[in-house]
Amino acid sequence: MLTDVVLRRVPGPRWVRHLVCTGLVGVVWAAVCSAWWGWSFSTTAPLFAELGVLPVLGVAYERGRPRTAGRVGVSWGRAAGATVGLFVLAVTGGLLATVTGLIEEYDPPKLSAEQLSGVWRDEEGAVLELLPGGRAELTRMPAQPGAEASAGFEVCDGTGTWSLDPDGEYHDRADVLVRLDTGRGTGSGCGDETAWTVAGTDRAPELFAILGPDLDAGELRVLKQRS
Repeated sequence: MLTDVVLRRVPGPRWVRHLVCTGLVGVVWAAVCSAWWGWSFSTTAPLFAELGVLPVLGVAYERGRPRTAGRVGVSWGRAAGATVGLFVLAVTGGLLATVTGLIEEYDPPKLSAEQLSGVWRDEEGAVLELLPGGRAELTRMPAQPGAEASAGFEVCDGTGTWSLDPDGEYHDRADVLVRLDTGRGTGSGCGDETAWTVAGTDRAPELFAILGPDLDAGELRVLKQRS
């Protein structure tokens, strides 16, 4: 159903569209695992995508053959066994490639307080200016809500403080801790500390936060540094 909605206008056989959609789903989940748990995207993306290849091809093959009693079950059994074998092969190959250096594991940038200083923006219009000395200026900045708040996050304007925590909550990633002192929102959740995790690359650093009481259903916001 997802394939018919997203790729219904793409020309070609239906099974090809199913194959493309399966690969896209695998890439999305690999990106989520890379951002949240630090897994290697280059290893997990093909691994997740491969899990749906044989079932899709098996369905396409069976649809093109005359139906015979018992044949469908045998074909699905073969496809399931081949999928497990392909999964084990992909995991082993990915681990060996990572260990031998053929695939470089993602390593988040190690930024100093001086490198973090500057203006950070997101696509929703939020602006965070990290000033030398630990002062911060916030414009339409999202922040973790207070205990009594009903919304998933607060929107804050004003001035506050920031600090660099080298041992963040996501493995070895550093966090930028931001707190509003004066301005709109103080006392309604904006006074609470919000952790922004360092991500991206050395050339294109990013800060991200998952806002809301439930990390699985929270809102992901990403800030990018502007020169």
